[in-house]
Amino acid sequence: MTYETGQALTNPTVTEGSIKSGNYTDTHIKNDTYLIFNDSGGSPSNRYKLDLIFDGVSPADQWEDYEQIDQNLMLLITIVLEARDTISTDNYYVLMWNFDTSQWIEVESVMSIGAIKTEFTRQMSINCASYLNDNNEFKLRIANGKALGKGGAPNNDGQLEIDYLMIGINNSSEGPLSPGTMADDGTVGTVAWSNPDNAKTSNNTRATALLASNVISHYLKATNFSFSIPEGATIDGIVVEIERQQGGGDFVALIEDQEVKIVKADASIGAENKADTATTWPGSDTIATYGANNDLWSETWAAANINDSDFGVVLAAEQQAGGFPGATSEARVDHIQITVHYTEVTGTNTQINIADAWKESPEWQINIGDVWKTVAGIQINIADAWKTIF
Repeated sequence: MTYETGQALTNPTVTEGSIKSGNYTDTHIKNDTYLIFNDSGGSPSNRYKLDLIFDGVSPADQWEDYEQIDQNLMLLITIVLEARDTISTDNYYVLMWNFDTSQWIEVESVMSIGAIKTEFTRQMSINCASYLNDNNEFKLRIANGKALGKGGAPNNDGQLEIDYLMIGINNSSEGPLSPGTMADDGTVGTVAWSNPDNAKTSNNTRATALLASNVISHYLKATNFSFSIPEGATIDGIVVEIERQQGGGDFVALIEDQEVKIVKADASIGAENKADTATTWPGSDTIATYGANNDLWSETWAAANINDSDFGVVLAAEQQAGGFPGATSEARVDHIQITVHYTEVTGTNTQINIADAWKESPEWQINIGDVWKTVAGIQINIADAWKTIF
């Protein structure tokens, strides 16, 4: 899944610093309408920074599904900032608040912003348990070096003007990966694929099947993608990309998908057919995309299923009726790729060694009176303050 502020999120709460003019909603699109920091009054530590709290329990039409983020997930946060400083060139920083350590953490590197509007992208992997509070709120700071007490030039008394600010939170993904094994599979259809191995890479050397009117090809089967999804991860979605074209033969432009189905870890074919039977294949290599980052193809997946060498996808093509009798056209596939989107759970599992093999345990337990009890939490005392670590 992808969660991002987009254009719908309303103004966040400003907890430190202030806005001179403009509005947070002015930053939803790039239109030269600016949110400007307050550059007068107060100490430098307050004048040149803006602390924002984003509310994770806002209505679904403002930040759809954000409130459903599990506190134990590892996510990638992406911050895109397009801004200028109309008074001087200055160093600016983006920071996020770590609720566990009560510290502001810098997101990647410094941004040198001057009079010419410039776009910056900053990313950081976060553990939601540390960067989201119990209300699923997170805190973001944008500040210049002076506000943060950083010495050295430039760190001047500038005026930051933000035209665009996008905050995206994404789960992890692996891919796109190419198949290690390609095969012709006669489970369906009547025409075999020639040179199926040619679809392992995008190099203009293609797997082909010559089809006449109303004739369906065998499956072109791609497996052995060598995924390495972490054990215990939640599979969120599967995206298949097939680079294909039609041509050759009498070049009757009527080649279409007949079946596009997932191949499961037990080598069986999934039930859901994602074939686009309404679109004919083009005359030059074009990538068709099937699935999405939140589409499981009507299956239930574990990481081990995706990592299995039998996991993959099958494609069957068909020439539709409509050409002159006996006319043929060639279905051509240059490359097949798969990307898997997943969410990795961290910080909740412990490990137990059984027969010299480490096994994941989803919870801590303690034995009292020969009865196993689940441990609800573990705390550690730091500077006379209890901190929850589990």
